Amino acid sequence: MFKKAMLTVSLLIATNAIAQLNKTEISAKLQSISAGSNSLMVVEDVEQSPLPDFFQVITDKGILYAHKNGTHVFSGSLHDFKPGLNNLTTKRLNLIYEETIAELKHDFITYRAPNEKHEVLVFYDTTCGYCHRLHSQIAQYNALGITIHYAAYPRNGVVDPSNPSIPTDSYNQLQNIWCASTEKKNFVFDMVSRGSQVPAHRCDNTIAQQYELGKKMGIRGTPTIIAMNGEQLVPGYTSPKELIKILEGKSS
Repeated sequence: MFKKAMLTVSLLIATNAIAQLNKTEISAKLQSISAGSNSLMVVEDVEQSPLPDFFQVITDKGILYAHKNGTHVFSGSLHDFKPGLNNLTTKRLNLIYEETIAELKHDFITYRAPNEKHEVLVFYDTTCGYCHRLHSQIAQYNALGITIHYAAYPRNGVVDPSNPSIPTDSYNQLQNIWCASTEKKNFVFDMVSRGSQVPAHRCDNTIAQQYELGKKMGIRGTPTIIAMNGEQLVPGYTSPKELIKILEGKSS
């Protein structure tokens, strides 16, 4: 009888030790835990990670790795333990960024190169002097075969932190450009980049989504130049000649 009871207890312990949570349960647990802290997370997806016993949890604040039994979670970069130490976390994040860039691409303001060899995305703010400097050379970038897509990035945020119902001046200035009529967007963009005042325009737009994309990518200032696959190329201004060197180096 004693041996039978011990066997039953052992089986119960073993069963509990290997009990696993499903993706929905992992998502709910993480959101519940973060709700009670200052770092509320929104879980966007839960998928199998490169680690057999861990889920890869995609959140609005990056990627976490959660053990399937729900006991541990960690953040940080996961690398292949092989020559080159390929960063699997960055690779997955860049794929997410690439998908979002593709979804928003029709909302960017584009200056297309006649003989296009490369495309880049530049996060732009109207109050950014180096953004204006970059745009003053747009013809040179285009002549080198570089198409420039501009994404809106209000450096002061989308809304006033003290009153979320009030948009920031930075947002409104970008809205003046993004809400201009389709045929005038580039003209208005040129005027603003030269320091000219333009009429106020208001419309439904994706400036907030473009800003959130920049935040997720870790952008802290403008201009920031991004490859269309989500890889950050230059965290600031770079000349047309320097940018083409970077792009040609990436593609060689």
